[in-house]
Amino acid sequence: MPKYMADNSSIESIIQEHLKVTLNLPIGEINDLADDITSTLLSGGKLIFFGNGGSATQSAHWAEEF
Repeated sequence: MPKYMADNSSIESIIQEHLKVTLNLPIGEINDLADDITSTLLSGGKLIFFGNGGSATQSAHWAEEF
């Protein structure tokens, strides 16, 4: 099997890890944050993204998404 192809057990372990992370997300806190962002923008406020080094690149990406 070529190196770039994973066997079924590797794929299954990746999916299991993804599910573990996804199922443990703080959904209530995420919803609260989404509500805060929405109300801020609807009331004429703004979001400010900033960072230093690699986090500056990440913040620029987030700003583009919004």
